[in-house]
Formats: sequence, C-alpha cells, structure tokens
Amino acid sequence: MRFQIVFFLPLLLLQFSCEPKDPAPAVDAALASAELEVGNLTLRVDPQAGGRISSLLYQDRELLAQPSALDADNWGSTLWVSPQESWGWPPPKSFDKRPYAVQQNSASLTLTGPVDEEKTGLQIVKNIQLLGADRLGLDYSLVNPSEQAKQFAAWEVTRVPIKGLVLFAHESTPLWWSFGEFAYQTYGDITWIDARESQLSEGKLNANGRGWLAWVDGRTLLVKKFTDLAEAEQAPKEAEVQVYISPRGYMELEAQSAFATIAAQQSLTFSTEWQVLTLPDHIEVGVDSPSLLTYLQTLGLKL
Repeated sequence: MRFQIVFFLPLLLLQFSCEPKDPAPAVDAALASAELEVGNLTLRVDPQAGGRISSLLYQDRELLAQPSALDADNWGSTLWVSPQESWGWPPPKSFDKRPYAVQQNSASLTLTGPVDEEKTGLQIVKNIQLLGADRLGLDYSLVNPSEQAKQFAAWEVTRVPIKGLVLFAHESTPLWWSFGEFAYQTYGDITWIDARESQLSEGKLNANGRGWLAWVDGRTLLVKKFTDLAEAEQAPKEAEVQVYISPRGYMELEAQSAFATIAAQQSLTFSTEWQVLTLPDHIEVGVDSPSLLTYLQTLGLKL
C-alpha cells in the first residue's frame, strides 16, 4: 500500500498546543494546496480557504462538490461550530475563508486556523490522517484560548453533488426539519434520500442518528463514521445527523459532536472516519435494499 504526502510549495511549519500561543498563525501566502494519498484515494486541502478539504478523488473521480457559478463559497468539506444560532449566517471568516497554517506530521496534515474574533472566540485545528485501505481519520479540535468557559459542538459539513442515495440509521424519535422539506423514505430505523432520478427541493433534515452517514453514487460508497450521541447530548436546535439539499446544486452530509463545555484554555475534540469502497457486484443499490444493509453491517455500522 502506498502512503504519500505531497506539498506543492514550501510550507511554514507550526507547532500546535491546546493552549495556542499565536491566535493568527502565519501562513506562506504562496501555498495553494497540500495533498495526501492512500490506496485509491487522493485528498487535497486548501489552506487559503479555511483549511477546507477541497477535493476527494476515488479512482481519479471527484466525490466532493466543487465551486460553481451558482455557489462559489459552499463547496468541499469544512468544519463549523454548533449551534448555528451562535453565529447566524454567513459563517465567521475563520471557518471557511481565512488562511490556515499547515504542519506535516508523518502520514498526516495538521491545519491550524486563526481565532474567530467575530462571534465564537474559538480556534479550529484539523488533523487528517491516513488509515490505509481507502480510509481517512479526521480529528478536529475546538480550542478556547480565552479565560472564560464556552459551550459548543463541532460540526463537520461535507458537500457532494445531488445524486445517488443517502442513508442513515436513527433512533425512534421523530426526524424534524430546520426549514423546507424534500422527499425521503423511512423503513424501520433507516431513512433513505433518493436523488438518482427525482428532483429534490431545498430543505434540511435532522435526526438523532447512530453514528454514521452513507452516500452511494453508482457503485461507489462513501461512509462517514462518528460518535453516536444520546438525544440529550445534541446541541440546542441541532442534531447528530443532518442532511441539507441546496438549490445551488449540492447536498451536505453533516455530523455533529456532543454539545459540551470547553473550559478556559482547553479544547473539545471530535473525530470522524471516512471510508470509500466499490460495492461488490451482488449488492443491489436501491431504497431499502437488504443486500446493501447487510453489507453496511459488515463495515461495523449500527442499523
């Protein structure tokens, strides 16, 4: 198996600690992109655009939504903090737009952002690790450099094109809408959103999930795994699992950490794991497919 880290231009290395010494780390202004490769996956980050994951290639095919004429700001995969009512819209510039410093650490990338002085007072640090077998580990830290405790959750937002099937398992508590609505089907404790043929209207669906979200596009399966939350652990007016359909040509596969107190000079951590696979020929891709659900169980997903 080949592990590779490629930096297209020289980097300025930065040491990180949970007690940040520099609220706005210096960044080489010429740095445009950094890259990780493992198996069939190539991941690229854009340090100049909030340290977001700008590209995820699987067998040379792009999985993530890219900037478009309809939406030049919302693309790739990023990290916000929750609840959204703590910052409104648009997101603070340190989340998505300001430069992040980059550090190489063996088979990983660490991206350290500036302190958000607009609204939350937090600093975001992202560590992306190669796990092998077309798997990536993403470890996020919400750092509180202030002298006062704060309450937040971490919020991973991954944007993909509106196509294929989205599915997730959830507890028996009702699903609910933040706004709008689109077609979905629930069988048992599994909800399916089918974007293969139908046109989906704008909306945002919320659920107390079971620690995973999956997207099937053709025969390619993307699985995001994360901590399964109890209902009481979810941030106010938010949820462990969220799916947003945008009229601007992308959908968001969202996962949130527990809503917790971040003590002064301390941090909250949240980890997700991404895995991309090609489905075996015998797996039927369709709503409520027994063979697909059985296959997801072999990956360790809780149905």
